Amino acid sequence: MNPTYKFRPTRLATPAAALLAILLNGCSEPKAESSDPLPVEVAVVRPVSASATISAIGTVARRREAELAFRVPGTLLSLHVDAGDHIRRGQVIGRLDATEMEARFASAESDVEQAQRTADRYAKLAETGAVARYVYQDALTRLDQMRAARRQAAFDLRSTTLVSPVRGVVLERIRQAGETLGAGETVISVADIRSPMIVRVPLAPTKAAHLQTGDRASAHFDISPESVAGRVTRIGREASGITGTIEVEVTLAETAGLNSGMLGTVVLEAKRAEVITVPDAVRIPIEALVMSDDRAGAFTIEGEQAHAKLVRLRFLRFDGEDAVVSGLSEGVSVITAGAGYVKNGQPVLISGEMPE
Repeated sequence: MNPTYKFRPTRLATPAAALLAILLNGCSEPKAESSDPLPVEVAVVRPVSASATISAIGTVARRREAELAFRVPGTLLSLHVDAGDHIRRGQVIGRLDATEMEARFASAESDVEQAQRTADRYAKLAETGAVARYVYQDALTRLDQMRAARRQAAFDLRSTTLVSPVRGVVLERIRQAGETLGAGETVISVADIRSPMIVRVPLAPTKAAHLQTGDRASAHFDISPESVAGRVTRIGREASGITGTIEVEVTLAETAGLNSGMLGTVVLEAKRAEVITVPDAVRIPIEALVMSDDRAGAFTIEGEQAHAKLVRLRFLRFDGEDAVVSGLSEGVSVITAGAGYVKNGQPVLISGEMPE
């Protein structure tokens, strides 16, 4: 019988602590006085899995997502897309009021024409010696400067039109027509639909340290009862200065029905080869442990009685919600709920309720 159990620390009671002390000192085990059976919950000792599972909430995204903005300031004249719209590469997204930029370009064009006429005139005068050669060279330099200014003005004028750099989908529309924008202010965010679908999972550094790229993962979303398989493809090198977590990226094998921003539960399988090398390592629910200082024990069920057993914690790690220990055999039942109350040799009754 292996009822479900909840993750909660075992309440440490004096009888359990005293029992561990007696066992460690090599004394004989005390027999519990006759009493009514104590209701307890139990779980079966299981083998250590090839991987430790880590569960966390992650956010769906495309690997390549971008925030689009105009590189020049101005008033937003029009914005042709909204959240959820599919866009083509090179498609016009929006335009700024280009009146000022058009005037700048026209002025730059006029400056180039004037500089060209001056250079042409000095070229003829320099041939006859009417002006010094350097005067003509200065006119040519001036012409080059005006041409550069015209190219810049033309670039700024083109920048009043925003085009999509990717084939994708609009994730969010941030600005509206009529608003005045500064240079670089985000107008919309887009995702490249040709890039893989990923889930970004924030993990505590102690958990992220157990992972490596290539580890298997699965993700579950409310839109479907089926899990989506994936692989760990990136592990952040530094913890966030705000949350203290390390971002782990899982690439999903299937993308149907998923959209950026969705939340899902991700289960990561961290490879744990060093645990498998210990032949007597098993796993038990954490709440089955009875701790006394730096020693640990557990109560097994034998003939409807509780029997204390010393165990040794392995690697100070966990396998999901289980502790990895040695000193117990696979298939044996250990007391979970009620372990902090039971005495060695005490009759027990397997129940789904905690004792009063």
